[in-house]
Amino acid sequence: MTIIAAAAWGGGGAMVGDRAAADASTYEVMTAAEPKIARYPFGLVGYTASFEVPQILVPVFTDHGTVDSGKGLRDLIGKMREALTGAGWRAESTTGSPAHDGLGLLILSNRGRVVQVSSTFQTNMYRERYAAIGCGGSYALGAMHAAKASRGTAAAAALAGGRAAVAHSGFCVGPLDILTV
Repeated sequence: MTIIAAAAWGGGGAMVGDRAAADASTYEVMTAAEPKIARYPFGLVGYTASFEVPQILVPVFTDHGTVDSGKGLRDLIGKMREALTGAGWRAESTTGSPAHDGLGLLILSNRGRVVQVSSTFQTNMYRERYAAIGCGGSYALGAMHAAKASRGTAAAAALAGGRAAVAHSGFCVGPLDILTV
């Protein structure tokens, strides 16, 4: 019930996150008090997970160096898995398969690497240099694609993605927060 969008090209990058919060029993959408994106030493992180996940991961992110190398990213993923499982967290699913919406992270490194991390700790890096997660993701991807094709900045593309998701998905709610690298 959110949108996190990130883009990086032309020497810059940006991440946008909405403030949607939903009641698990009624699916009533409200506005969250806290942003879903944050700055850490290695770059930016956006969360689609419940508020407990960022609280568990803050020490991991605060103490981590770089994610711009394969080893740096593997080390970060390993530390994330260890911290979450050590805290008793696991992705829940009603279908018997991993719950891909239980943990959703988007990482934008200081050097412009966009990485998506799923609930199974699998990572995806995109050739397009932009990505979006959450229920407004498809709207955001379309807007970011159009912004990049028209030679817009990465920050303008990420913001366009967030705005498209809020405008067209009933589960994305403003205001939008934006951070740049």
